[in-house]
Amino acid sequence: MLGARSGSHGTLDWLPERGTRVHVLDRRSGAVEVHVVQPPFFFFHVCNTFEADGAVCVDLCAFDDPEIVSSLSLERLTDDSQARDLPRSRVVRLSLPR
Repeated sequence: MLGARSGSHGTLDWLPERGTRVHVLDRRSGAVEVHVVQPPFFFFHVCNTFEADGAVCVDLCAFDDPEIVSSLSLERLTDDSQARDLPRSRVVRLSLPR
């Protein structure tokens, strides 16, 4: 992958001491409207997004850390003893004031 580098989880660097940075961009201009730092988490999937009461709400499937990345290797998934012990996600809602 062009520009890829070696990180703690493939091309990702996990720096939990820096938290998770969340940016809300204006769809028309691309300008940053909101920048917040949340406690550290890792996610793949956004479940839903919407605006309510002056905030942008984002529902996502969060993990405590990026261990799920290495847990999804073919070697691990085809080993019954390891495939049963995958990290669990939880659905969280971020409410980001605008």
